[in-house]
Order: sequence, then C-alpha cells, then structure tokens
Amino acid sequence: MNSSALSSRARGPSVIICDSAEIQGDVNFGDGCIVHPGAFIDARGGTITFGENNIIEEKARIVNKIRGKDPTGRPIMKEMKIGNYNLFETGCTISSSEIGNMNDFNHKCFVEDNCRIGDFCQIGPKVTLPVGTKLPSNMVAYEDGKAMFNEENQAFETKKPKMKELCSILSAQL
Repeated sequence: MNSSALSSRARGPSVIICDSAEIQGDVNFGDGCIVHPGAFIDARGGTITFGENNIIEEKARIVNKIRGKDPTGRPIMKEMKIGNYNLFETGCTISSSEIGNMNDFNHKCFVEDNCRIGDFCQIGPKVTLPVGTKLPSNMVAYEDGKAMFNEENQAFETKKPKMKELCSILSAQL
C-alpha cells in the first residue's frame, strides 16, 4: 500500500489493496473489497466507507471533496458512503456522492458531486451524471442526461453470488 494510505483501514480478513493503489485520508473497507493497481481513493474531504465486496479497478478515481468552509474558516467535511457489491470499472470517476448497492460504473463514466445513486443502477461508458443527480434504483444512465428503467435487471439474490464469485477469482489472481 502506498505510504499516503497509512490512515486507511481494512475491515475483514479478505480485503485486498494492491501496493500501487493510492489511498489518501480515512477510508474504511468492508470484507471482500478489492482495490486494483493504479486506483485512486481520496478521502481528504471526509471519511469514505465502502460496504462489502466492492471492486475498484485500475485508474478508477473515488474522491470525497471538501465542501467549502464554515463561517469560522474550517473545512466542511461529510462522510461518503458506498454500499455493497459495486463495480467501479477502469477510468471511472466518482466525486462526493452517495452510492447504493450492486451498481455498475462503466469505464470512463463521471459521477459529479452530490449525486445519489440507488441500487442496481448502471452508469454507461463515458456517461456524465451532473451535480445533484438523483438516480433511483434499477436505472440505466446512457448518453449524458438520459436514463431509463431497467426492467431486466438481475434480482439481488442472482447478482450477489456472481459478484462474490468475481471477488474470489480476482483475490486468487492478485
């Protein structure tokens, strides 16, 4: 683990954080999380808490920004919560948002500040969700600003074992 990652904490015996991942600030990982080489997680704007079995791929960026300053000049910080079984694909950027469970963030997508993502959502490749977007559960975001309900989305009990299997396979390879 990068020396700047010394304040991160791993919960659970099966958390894997590759040496070349860069982690700054207070980051908590649930059991089964995997952080790939080149991933960047910045919690200088407040703690980032990951649930279980999240996969953060190469060059994914998850940043919890400082939200301005209070009247006394101190930085305003807020915890960023990320649920269980989320997949952050290569090159995606997530900025100071709330993330539910079992979401797929496709490569090079960008989720701007203060977005709220429900459960079972998919953010398409190179899609940008603007500041303050609220994406309810079972939605697919495609092209900038467009979303549709995903009627064929896999049920929780179907997708959960697949993500656990993927985490196990990746753990064995790393």
